[in-house]
Amino acid sequence: MDPERRQSSKGSLSEEKKNEKIKREKSASSSKEKDQWVCVLHDELVKTKHTEESDRLQSSVCKLRHPRTKAGGLYLISPEETEIFQLFNFKEKYRSWFIGNKVHSDGDLNFTAPMDPLFLLLPYLMATNESKKFMTLDQLICDEDFPDCVKLVSLCSPDQVSLISDCKDIDDDTKVYRFSKEKTLSWLKQKTEILADALADKKVQVSSKGSHSSMFVRSKSAATSRESFVEYAHGIVSDCLSVTLEEELKIYLGISDEKEKDQDSQAENEPPKKRAKLEGDITPTDDYSLGVDLKKSKKNTKLTTAQKQLSKVDKSGMKSISSFFSPKS
Repeated sequence: MDPERRQSSKGSLSEEKKNEKIKREKSASSSKEKDQWVCVLHDELVKTKHTEESDRLQSSVCKLRHPRTKAGGLYLISPEETEIFQLFNFKEKYRSWFIGNKVHSDGDLNFTAPMDPLFLLLPYLMATNESKKFMTLDQLICDEDFPDCVKLVSLCSPDQVSLISDCKDIDDDTKVYRFSKEKTLSWLKQKTEILADALADKKVQVSSKGSHSSMFVRSKSAATSRESFVEYAHGIVSDCLSVTLEEELKIYLGISDEKEKDQDSQAENEPPKKRAKLEGDITPTDDYSLGVDLKKSKKNTKLTTAQKQLSKVDKSGMKSISSFFSPKS
């Protein structure tokens, strides 16, 4: 075999090896990127707890049924299994992260928000409302599609569950529960009012007509009413409620319909109405033209020199300039 052919074959083999190496590095880097996420977590989730049975306990991720959409969602439970947080994902098209000296192509931002476990427990309580029977939490919380729902038993204390249900003690260790609509609405009302107070303290703009300004005021009263904060808080709380329970809470809080509120807001923002037209005889009672001689000739005005000369000219036989533009007889 010629030496030139040998060198060319060696060169092609080395190039193939280089290409394979580059592909391996790319696939490895892409797999690393898939295993990395940017998250903003609460301190309770980052802390670890040391126990005698195990060296340390960490926060766990579980998939639970969302109380409004009925679809699955990711939740994080604290190491002590006393608090639960919902995991949210914020995504934009053109976004990336700089991590160390590398660029992370996945620009999603994941963050957590604390959640009351009773919101997750409500759908299971309401599902057994038709039977009107008292059941234990183990019997109430049962979902084949989401087996992690069993963790709600340890998250919800008996005192918490009694806020939304009727409770009975069978013995010292066993308690049974039944859904109570009155207690649930009272608990939700308290939640809504606390949230409305927090929005008012932080001066969050809750008006649907746009932001107010200290210099330019849209209506007579620039201050937001208490009803507006309650209605806004009701919308936030309703994100974790079913549609039927949302409507019942709206009636329980005494929130009026949007049409009535729009009419009231339009009446406030409208300018003062124009003066109404008068009906009947609208002639003036006093005649200010009396005593004025309308046939009186106008005062003599001073003539210019050109006008004086023109007045001396004999105008007999002359036609006016408008006669040239009139149609022929």
